[in-house]
Amino acid sequence: MLQDLSNLCLILAGLWISGPSFVDALGTRGAVSLPPDPIARRLKRSLLATIQPRKRRRSGLFRFVGHFRDALRRAQVEQWVEDTNAALKTSKAGVQFLIAMPISDRFDPAPGTFSHGHVMTGDKMSLPRSVNSFLMQTRADFPWQFAVEPLSPGDAPVEVVEEGRVAEEEGDSEGLKLALQGDGVRRVFGSIVDFRAPENYVFMPTWMFASLKIFPGAVVRVSSQKMREGVTVKLRPRSEAFMKLSDHQAILESELRHYSALSRSSSILFCYNGQEYVMDVEVVEALKTEAEVLEEEDANEDRAMGVGGRLRKNPPLDGICVQDCDVSTEFLPSLEKVLKKRRARKVLTAPQPE
Repeated sequence: MLQDLSNLCLILAGLWISGPSFVDALGTRGAVSLPPDPIARRLKRSLLATIQPRKRRRSGLFRFVGHFRDALRRAQVEQWVEDTNAALKTSKAGVQFLIAMPISDRFDPAPGTFSHGHVMTGDKMSLPRSVNSFLMQTRADFPWQFAVEPLSPGDAPVEVVEEGRVAEEEGDSEGLKLALQGDGVRRVFGSIVDFRAPENYVFMPTWMFASLKIFPGAVVRVSSQKMREGVTVKLRPRSEAFMKLSDHQAILESELRHYSALSRSSSILFCYNGQEYVMDVEVVEALKTEAEVLEEEDANEDRAMGVGGRLRKNPPLDGICVQDCDVSTEFLPSLEKVLKKRRARKVLTAPQPE
């Protein structure tokens, strides 16, 4: 009896993995009536719950099949990451595709080391040892900084894209976006805490996940960056409580030392006296390059001569380097205060009942 049950489990698992034909045969795609057999009806409903998980819990055989399917998908993604990185090693672009996981206190530097106790409230990441080898071979200049970007459809594994396409065909308009897990900011920047991460993995702070709108286990594109020196950054506190601190400017400058770069439109995290504060990075400005200075001087001369001298507007920067830079910080009104004003204005402008 047990042997027969075991064989049945293996057959159903094999049919599940073999493709959608078995699911189609049970009528799980399209408007097909339920089979009259109550056992087949229960089987179909359980398979539907496996394809599109709801609040209903899977149990027994179908929980096993679901776990097996999830494990198979993870193995396929890990194999794709490994194969892609092996192909990229021949180039010197400094790009890798890595599986993102949240960093924890296990990566905290030793007491007395800079950034001890700030692995969650900084921009430090744990990268694999192969990244260190690349930096040594290319003799990259300090500080070592990296851009982290969510996958685009052109980069993603075939299995992930297909999963999103199928979800869209079944009525989920954001199926591909959710499969790629990335509809937040275009990219965030960070530096290195160590090279202890397993190969093909990166461990990074949770605020990076929140800014990129990705989940643990998502594949990200990590590339080495030479960032421009920052001169100005404008921050918007989420809560008015931070602005009420006695010396919030000094607190900000102290906490910013644990960030080597700031990413526009990201939301960074501070911790002071056991209280966490979130800051939205609204504006970042970098030191002007020599070409930009010359262009501005030429435009000023043309305007003085009455020629016009329209200055070309450069697109906003995605991020700036703040490590070892003299950066001016400005505070914008807190988000809490802005929302409170909007609600008050809405009440005042609302039509009054007669």
